[in-house]
Formats: sequence, C-alpha cells, structure tokens
Amino acid sequence: IVLATPATNTLTFTPSGDGQWGWELMLYTSANEPEEEQTITKTVTGTITLPFYDGSADFAINYDANVIGKVTASVSLGTALGCSAKRTVNGANFNEISTTESNATSANSNNALTINIETINSSTTFKPTNISFNACKIGTDGGIFDLRLDDNSLYSNEAPNRNNAESGYYSSYSKSLSATNTTDHNFVYNIYGLNNKNLGLGNIVITGELTTTIKVIIGDVNGDGYVNITDVVCLVDYILEPDNSTIIVKAADLNGDGNINITDVVKLVDLILSNE
Repeated sequence: IVLATPATNTLTFTPSGDGQWGWELMLYTSANEPEEEQTITKTVTGTITLPFYDGSADFAINYDANVIGKVTASVSLGTALGCSAKRTVNGANFNEISTTESNATSANSNNALTINIETINSSTTFKPTNISFNACKIGTDGGIFDLRLDDNSLYSNEAPNRNNAESGYYSSYSKSLSATNTTDHNFVYNIYGLNNKNLGLGNIVITGELTTTIKVIIGDVNGDGYVNITDVVCLVDYILEPDNSTIIVKAADLNGDGNINITDVVKLVDLILSNE
C-alpha cells in the first residue's frame, strides 16, 4: 500500500500476507477534498392577518406570499373568555370578546387571548416588527386590555373608545416592535373589567422579518430549491434591473468569475437543458 499525504508525501510499502508486493497510490490535493456546504441567510418581510370578524372561536388567519408555508399561527382563549358574535362599528369589523369574569380587575391566565406564531422548521426564524389592530368597548364604559409580546409589555391598562359617536366609535393601534429573532412568539391580550359587556377586537395585522438559512444550489437563482425556467427569468430581470430584483448571488454566478452577466444566463440555460 502506498500512502501519500499532503504534509510529507511519504510513501510506505507493506507486503501482503502471501509475500507478494502490491501497491495503491492515494493522492490528496485541495481539489479532491470535499467542499464545505455553502449556505446563506435570506430575509423577507411578511404579514399575518387575523381579520377577527368570525363571530366564533374559529378564527380565520391569512398569510401573505412571503410567510405562507413557512410560519403557522393559532389563537387560543383563556377559560373565562368567549367569542360568540361579530359586529360592525362605524365601518370597521370586530369580534366581540366576552368574559365570565366581568369583575376581574387585572390580567390572569383565564382572561388571556393568545396568538401563537411558530416557524415550520428550525432553519427559519420570525422577528415581529409591528402589530396593528382596532379595539372598542361595546355597550360599556368599562373594559380594559393589556397586550404583551412574549415577556415584553406593549400596552397596559388600555381603555379603547366605546362604540358610539360621542366616544369616537373605536380606537386604532399600531406598535413598532423590538423582538428577538426566534422560531416561536406569543402575543397575549388580557381582557378584563367588562362589567358584563364585551370588548371588540378587529383587523389584527402582525408584520415581521422571516429569515431562512438556505443551502446554495448552483442555478437556483430565486432560492426556491429548484433549478428551472423561473430562475432564468429571475436572473435576466436582475441583469436588466439589479436594483429592482433579488437573487442569490452565489447561485447565480454559474461560471464563478465573480460577475453576474449574460454568460451566466447561457450557462444556466445549458444546465437546465442538460438536466432535462
């Protein structure tokens, strides 16, 4: 057996058991060594919308194109809360949230409405950057809510407008967020002090940054995991208008010269045709 190492290039001979000599050359060069898998992170902004006009606890949840299939959201109600009606107030839609603890004066787990957001796989994280919503007191001058994101308080002892003209019908809220970039977040509304009436919540929109770790596939210009004609279109769009297009540069530089141009388009087309 002949062994060659990059450090010494030493050749070692060992006889076989039958006394015959044989040898095998194993040559190691940097070109033969397996390349480390290349990955990049891709961040996009997406929105999760809860219309909150269901009239029941089966809350509809809408995802935009950037987050659909990448995150999932759910709503849960504390044991004291219920949702059995919907209402339109001065053109805005609401779910009416009721409570069996009308005399409660502070937040507790029973009066919590929780919106949980989770990413579908561990290579993706979600960082909430804004939440907006409408709220109103329905038929009462009482009614308070708190809102927190994970362990951070966003609103405390907040009293929205009552649903009449004198009070302004309802209140609109919008809050910029400084959250960590993780796979799991909870927005928690605590609703109390309703005096046997209801609190309206509507049009909850959560905006955030979705960051995904992507394995670089040469030719997968748009990062969807496939190499096909859509990558050609994406690459041409980038060459024509680089400021208005987003590509994975490492995947688009097919000839490895450090530039993105028409020669990469030609190589991409050749790659697609050869794979077919």
